[in-house]
Amino acid sequence: MRRPGRRRGLSWYERIFKRKRPKPPRQSKPKSNTVIKTTLSKYDRTMLKQLQMARKYRHIIHDVARRYPYLQPSIICGIGSRESHWGLALKPSGPGGRGDFARRRPRGDRTTPEPPDGGGYGRGLMQID
Repeated sequence: MRRPGRRRGLSWYERIFKRKRPKPPRQSKPKSNTVIKTTLSKYDRTMLKQLQMARKYRHIIHDVARRYPYLQPSIICGIGSRESHWGLALKPSGPGGRGDFARRRPRGDRTTPEPPDGGGYGRGLMQID
């Protein structure tokens, strides 16, 4: 049985452009020996504390990266570091803490400066609010 839209084995692309479809470019994996320059010392106390905290969530980071191949572990680690210093900047410290203490004007469904439960807007390690 012939498939509609296919003639003599040519695809639509081949018929329109009169050439074979180009192969997608190969994505190269980052080299493990790549050195990225930074202004931070490798002995920076804050970053070392963050690294220690991030190690607690290593299995979760790798699990998420496996589920979503477009999301690299380095991106997840960057968000956790930037948003909450892996829980060190939250009050109370840890994944259940709050980092956004700004009061907001009531608008739309929001009728109070803070959520009704009083927990604030920026919650958790990634500060998803």
